[in-house]
Amino acid sequence: MNISCASCHVRLKKDRIGIHVIEYNARGMYRLYRANLLGCPLCGHQVVSGYSQATTVDGTPPSRALLDIALTDPYHVCIYEDQEQREWFEPGDNP
Repeated sequence: MNISCASCHVRLKKDRIGIHVIEYNARGMYRLYRANLLGCPLCGHQVVSGYSQATTVDGTPPSRALLDIALTDPYHVCIYEDQEQREWFEPGDNP
């Protein structure tokens, strides 16, 4: 699959393969994925693509251990349903 930058009209390059993706939902549950981080070589925009099958995590051990491992990955990505949820999980980190 070819993914291109809409602004620069070039193909995105793989920046990192196998990053941790943490997806939060409105009920506070989350899923863990592995995915690839693609980046535009010209403008630097990044896209997460190529998700693996999800591992659902309910916050109890050993599930909590999986989340802790994902959060220690310096290239992990958190995905939220909306801006309000993002602000609840990451207060003060938003533009």
